[in-house]
Amino acid sequence: MVGKTRVDPMKVVQRTATTGVWFYAIFILGWFISRVLFADSFWLLAMLNTFALWLFVPILITTLTVLWLPRRTLIVAWLVPVAIFIVLYGEQLVPKPIPASAARANELKVMTFNVNNGTQSVAPIVRLIETELPDIVFLQELNALHLESLSSELEAQYPYRAIDALDVDDSFVTLSRYPISDPGWMPIDNKPFPGQIMELEWEDQRVQLVNIHLVSTLPSHSFDNLPSRVEETYRLRENQARATIKFLRERQMTSIVAGDFNTTDATLAYAIIRQELMDAQRESGWGFGLTFPATPTLFDEVWAPFPLLRIDYIFHSLDVSAGNTYVAPWDGQSDHRAVITMLLLKK
Repeated sequence: MVGKTRVDPMKVVQRTATTGVWFYAIFILGWFISRVLFADSFWLLAMLNTFALWLFVPILITTLTVLWLPRRTLIVAWLVPVAIFIVLYGEQLVPKPIPASAARANELKVMTFNVNNGTQSVAPIVRLIETELPDIVFLQELNALHLESLSSELEAQYPYRAIDALDVDDSFVTLSRYPISDPGWMPIDNKPFPGQIMELEWEDQRVQLVNIHLVSTLPSHSFDNLPSRVEETYRLRENQARATIKFLRERQMTSIVAGDFNTTDATLAYAIIRQELMDAQRESGWGFGLTFPATPTLFDEVWAPFPLLRIDYIFHSLDVSAGNTYVAPWDGQSDHRAVITMLLLKK
């Protein structure tokens, strides 16, 4: 009688772990090549790009596997996603030096914050602004209550302000300690879109300010018809990003562009913006700068114990440098966190 071959459970586990490491390496390499070749052309690829940072979480598991099974071929497979992660995000893990106090004397402190038009209390917004004391504050999604209360609460600290409304519950407000011009809307195809524009007088120079809020993929707080919504809104965001760059190139001014861009830094819309502008977080921040969702749940449907995405940005032209950029503490009610940076004109 021929005996049955005994299966070694440990070898099965080792083979499964090895296969998993190689499968993950091939997946990440395939995604990265697809992103380079096709950007956000397809809805599923666009979503993968949006959540690109989180595609690298399995590196923690593959690292343990390689330490357990230190085989040369397995190390090669492990290195593929590690190398791609370093290319995409490595600079964000390197602490940036903070400029000396002498260099910071002429800095402009800038904040951008989507306050969420579904909130009703203005006190957390005022408290955050008064704690950080920025020179320029870009606010998005203000409702009628916000507008009424902010006008009285912050009038002494910010004598200059620009207010524009898309509708009664979706206003843009830019607060400033320095003189700013009357605001207007940035044009796209000869029509305005959510980009409030004005000029600032700073350091004996005129500076173009843009307070922006690009279209959201899920404005109705619903995941219905996700593929078609992704295709539609990603194309629209890319067009809005191109219109922004076109406007700035035509003006040829020192520029600060800040707001809720509703896109992450692995998407085509972000790449379009970076053709002309510097990202303050990547330049002078440390860490991933995640800002959304600030609340524990996303649309009351998805559990999100901490921010998952970076969609709020402060960009600036090449003749400006960022000295220190960080994400402010949660105000306790908005689904976004504010971003703050110190900007300095290059001489």
